Amino acid sequence: MAFFADNDGDGFGNPEDAITDCEQPNGYVSNDADCDDSDPAVYPGAEELCNNKDDNCDGQIDEGLATDSYYLDNDGDGFGNAEMSITTCAPPSGYVANNEDCDDSDPTINPDASEIANNGIDEDCDGMDFVSSTENSVEESLLIHPNPAMDKVYIISNAPDVQFALFNSQGKSMRAYSDGGELDVSDYPAGLYFIVIRKGSNKRTSIHKLIISR
Repeated sequence: MAFFADNDGDGFGNPEDAITDCEQPNGYVSNDADCDDSDPAVYPGAEELCNNKDDNCDGQIDEGLATDSYYLDNDGDGFGNAEMSITTCAPPSGYVANNEDCDDSDPTINPDASEIANNGIDEDCDGMDFVSSTENSVEESLLIHPNPAMDKVYIISNAPDVQFALFNSQGKSMRAYSDGGELDVSDYPAGLYFIVIRKGSNKRTSIHKLIISR
């Protein structure tokens, strides 16, 4: 009769390590159903775990487990590349659950980064570079409050010929240029917006972040 080595002691034998004997030797079993005789947690009927192993010896790996999409975080900043994803039951090393990075080759560029004005780089992945005017005459006379805002924002300037426009974080115009005053934002979704201030006939501009909260 054939007997199969059970080196890991899980009650299931190694099909590649067999002997023939009239009695079952110690350390051998009568079945050859083990698919990994070096691991006592791997055998037919074992619980399938998220570990990239065929725990229950059915020929499949991590089957029946809940899966999700994970995204490559090549620069290690905690934000993933939307164009590089895998679907699995747990994130492998180097992958994260979000796909919010806009440059996965630079760890200083991500949604949590501080935006540096006027350098042509979108450090915080909001879709645009923050542009700051070099003309103090707009900045010194301007008041935008409250910020963050929930329902209304007041834009006040003592300088003549000042207008403003509101854009969302993707650069879409939400309100065309108009004179300062009261801006109703109650119908806008919560998030990051930009108020672009334009002054004078030469249209000098400055851009200010506005947070709308709910």
